[in-house]
Amino acid sequence: MKKYLVAMLVLAGVSVGWAQEKEQEGMFGDSFSTGQWSVDFYTGYFSEAHWATMPTGVTYDLTINGITIERPIKAKIDMQDSWIFGGHFGKEWEYLGWEAGLAGVFGDLDVTTNLPNGFVANDQLYTSGDASMILTNFNLMVYPGGNNLMEGRLRPYLTAGPGLAYLMIDQKYLDDEFLVDMNAGLGTKIYPFDNDAVFMRVDWKWHYLFKGDEVRDTYHKELTIGVGFNF
Repeated sequence: MKKYLVAMLVLAGVSVGWAQEKEQEGMFGDSFSTGQWSVDFYTGYFSEAHWATMPTGVTYDLTINGITIERPIKAKIDMQDSWIFGGHFGKEWEYLGWEAGLAGVFGDLDVTTNLPNGFVANDQLYTSGDASMILTNFNLMVYPGGNNLMEGRLRPYLTAGPGLAYLMIDQKYLDDEFLVDMNAGLGTKIYPFDNDAVFMRVDWKWHYLFKGDEVRDTYHKELTIGVGFNF
């Protein structure tokens, strides 16, 4: 986490220098009529979800009326609340825009089993693990207020689009997988300087991941902050 905070502080310093350099190149809205290219970097929260319930191949002995039966043990695998770090590249006009995104999600797995209290498994159970995710998206964006809010310093937007996710899983009972992602959300860009060269952004998105082989369809929420540059 420390390295992400250091990276964001470095970006903040670069932002101030970039804004001062571009200060004489035009005020808000001067370049949105012909389109404005942008790049940004962001970090934040990615919510937990239940990924799968998998057989472990391990059993426990259950004795009923003197008869011993081997019962299978299953593992419930959940991804815990995670950290996301990534960036966007895109182009926007006053009311419309698009962006392509690439991000990494890093978190731990919570693995629980249906082994009853007081019973002992007949073999080793693996009840820990971690996971990371590469997330790509292509989103369309709508800016309902254009450049009309706070003289263009505030540009809220709606966003939605498709993507792909690759899960890299370090857990014995679950393998790496590709999934399809659909996301939608809202956010705003904030221009703190007297031009549109540098912006901050805050996003909330809802992700639906599906089409996995073993990982079930899941829902995740994303809340992020970031800093970006127009050019």
